[in-house]
Amino acid sequence: MVLRALGILLWAALLPAQEVHLQILETTDVRGHVLPVDTFTLQPASGGWARLGTLIRILKTQNPATVLVDSGDGTQGEPLNYVATRLRPEAPEPTMALMNSLGYSAMVVGHLELDQGLARVRAMEEQAQFPWLAANVYFAGTRKHAFTPYLKMEVGGVPVAVLGLVAAPAAGLDGTGGLDFQDPVACARELIPQLREREQVDFVVLACHGDQVLPLLADPSVPEREVLGAFRCNPTPTVLHHNPVLMPPQRRGWASWNFRAQRDADRLVLSYHMNRLQPLATRQDWFVSLHAEDLLDPATIAGRYAYEHPRFDREALRAQARWAEVSGPASVQGRTHYAGAYWGYGFHECGVQSGIKVARDLGVSW
Repeated sequence: MVLRALGILLWAALLPAQEVHLQILETTDVRGHVLPVDTFTLQPASGGWARLGTLIRILKTQNPATVLVDSGDGTQGEPLNYVATRLRPEAPEPTMALMNSLGYSAMVVGHLELDQGLARVRAMEEQAQFPWLAANVYFAGTRKHAFTPYLKMEVGGVPVAVLGLVAAPAAGLDGTGGLDFQDPVACARELIPQLREREQVDFVVLACHGDQVLPLLADPSVPEREVLGAFRCNPTPTVLHHNPVLMPPQRRGWASWNFRAQRDADRLVLSYHMNRLQPLATRQDWFVSLHAEDLLDPATIAGRYAYEHPRFDREALRAQARWAEVSGPASVQGRTHYAGAYWGYGFHECGVQSGIKVARDLGVSW
């Protein structure tokens, strides 16, 4: 999973005599997908705003004390978005219209938004009935925020602050001219103490990648240093290509995920068969391979990308079992909670599960 945007939620508790179950709902990387059908094959597919919107409405009806946020990358990816961006830019942006109808509280700006250029970003932002957040993005050469840094709101009588942070864009990303990006971890270290003091928040939920957590803490305890320091990431050079040389010799042995041991280089190469995963409406086979560029004919490579993935070594696995020693009541001030896919296997579902654990720690039944 690639970090596109990061949301940090802080809120202040009510008086002890009152009790509110605060519900936090987060979406990300919807990429313009509306119907539960693959646009290219017309086959049934998971996800999409139609299903997502139904689920959000149900959950908000069950608990009106809801904070609904999106972590970006929702305005590109489908023909509908292409038409809105390239052919009918004067028309309402469909993703913003959908999010408005669902009552979103805020959205953290994603790379796929910035890729469209600042003029298009401003046009979409104007249509949104909620703020676009990015505390660490400034106009080039200044300390003037290009976007709203954080949102303070009241939900069910509880003051809530949502801080938006954007990961530094990859080299070659269009649309970021005229903008400077501060390191999101450094920005969070600077702003979170200010929010705590200024807004009098009582709880902090850090929902981010594992290797980013410890640098955010000003005064971590010994257990926090031991546990959170065990989560690290490895650089993962990745290529998009159409060379089947890394796949099993027999096509009937091809799978969505294919592993190959490179004994001469002491490494494991992973190749995704994208036609199976998407599926793609083309007869050309496409693959995404990790740690494999030197094994391929450069003429077959269509794209090169620099990602990072969590390292699940023995130290990290032992640290996962110690979540209760550092999160919530066990944290230094008893009010910092940790959520993220690094507490599981690194998948989106693992991030959801960790969020549920935090919710239960805060007294919310799930």
